[in-house]
Amino acid sequence: NEREKWKSEILSYTTSKKVDDLNKDANEREKWKSEILTHIKLFYGKPEGVPADARCTVQIRQTRSGVIIGMWLVSCNAGATEAFKFAVKTAVSKARTLPRAPLDEIFVSEIRFIFRPE
Repeated sequence: NEREKWKSEILSYTTSKKVDDLNKDANEREKWKSEILTHIKLFYGKPEGVPADARCTVQIRQTRSGVIIGMWLVSCNAGATEAFKFAVKTAVSKARTLPRAPLDEIFVSEIRFIFRPE
C-alpha cells in the first residue's frame, strides 16, 4: 500500500535525522568538555614527582552560566600522589567559571572527565 510505504519512509527519515542530531550533540558536548578541561589546565601547576601515569576522575557541578558550585575526585589511580590530587582540586577551584555550552541542548550541570598530569 502506497500510504504505508510513505509512512515508513517518513519514519525512516525522522529516525535517521534524530540519530544525526544526537551524534552532532554528542560531538558538540565532547568538544565543550575538552574546552572545559583546557580552561582548568590553565590553572594547573604540576607538582614534582608525579608519575606520568597518574589519573584522577573529576566530577564538577556547574550552573548554566558555567559557575562551579561543586567538585569532587570520583577516583584516582595508584599513581596519583596527594600533591597531584591537591593540584587538581586547586586548578578547578581557581578556574571558578567554565566555558559556557555553545548550545542549550548539550548543557549538563555535571561534567566528569579524567585529569592527567601532562
